[in-house]
Amino acid sequence: MDVTNTQSILKAAKEFKNPIDLLVCNAGVNNGKGDIFSKEHNEKNILDVMMVNVAGPFLTIRNLYDNLNKIDGSKVAIISSLMGSQTHTSSNAAIYRASKAAANNLMRTISNQFINENIVVTSYHPGWVRTDMGGNLADISPEESATGLLKHFLNLKKEDTGKFFNYDGSTLPL
Repeated sequence: MDVTNTQSILKAAKEFKNPIDLLVCNAGVNNGKGDIFSKEHNEKNILDVMMVNVAGPFLTIRNLYDNLNKIDGSKVAIISSLMGSQTHTSSNAAIYRASKAAANNLMRTISNQFINENIVVTSYHPGWVRTDMGGNLADISPEESATGLLKHFLNLKKEDTGKFFNYDGSTLPL
């Protein structure tokens, strides 16, 4: 499914046979780790990052809304990044950071809209993970991140809606 394409998401929505209990918006891209003057931060790359990291969760949630389990409860988790926290002090990866801050803001906005429904909406920092994006020097393995995330996803409660969490379940500052 292409998270930046409404028709692709709607096509996937038709394939679901059961209501969605847990929707994880995990697509993400980075256009470079350089500063504001980096050539990687060009118009095309900026648009790609914003479309995947911000419009992707928006379009996915909007177009899969009818598939969410509103009777027994649904959980929506947007994979963000600590790099999107407004408490950061770094000057690198400006567009990626802005996109993840926007993803956190989007999570808060959607959680406010769904507050009276049986849908919990949260965002998560997956940790600094040894992947193509995180690199070989990252702190944790993909398995450690996924295990922590899944454990927390499954234990989400209504009072968690609108919050930003670390992969281990601890609360992070937006």
